[in-house]
Amino acid sequence: MSSRIAHNLRSVRTGQGVSTYALADRLKPEEWQITREGVVEYGVALIGDVRVDTRDAWAWACGEKPLVLRDKDWKPLNEPTGVDEAMFQVANQPHHYVGGYATMPVDVFGALGRMIRQCLDDGMPAAQLREFFSRAITAAVGDSGDGES
Repeated sequence: MSSRIAHNLRSVRTGQGVSTYALADRLKPEEWQITREGVVEYGVALIGDVRVDTRDAWAWACGEKPLVLRDKDWKPLNEPTGVDEAMFQVANQPHHYVGGYATMPVDVFGALGRMIRQCLDDGMPAAQLREFFSRAITAAVGDSGDGES
């Protein structure tokens, strides 16, 4: 688990162009109150002006979902998709994914995720994509769905 957290933190850090030493100097998360639409909530600054909602930081640390990074005005810097969230969970919660694919390389899931994202970006309706995968799986493993046919 700690290696996954280290990997995720490294990804955020390098994505922001921050060295390990700069991170050590700047990583003094301070919790502050924020008001969004009249509701007082809490957030933390992870790296400089990059902020996250406290609940989002906890969910990320637990491997539940990728971070939504926000700027100093609380505007999102990234928008993880459902595919991003699914890929994050597979990589960070392998104990939830039992039954054969828990030990598969994350690259396999990454390739599938990229393909799905590309199909959706190219305008393929989600229903058509579901139908395609349903037929492909049935063709590959048979009607039983368990690969035992």
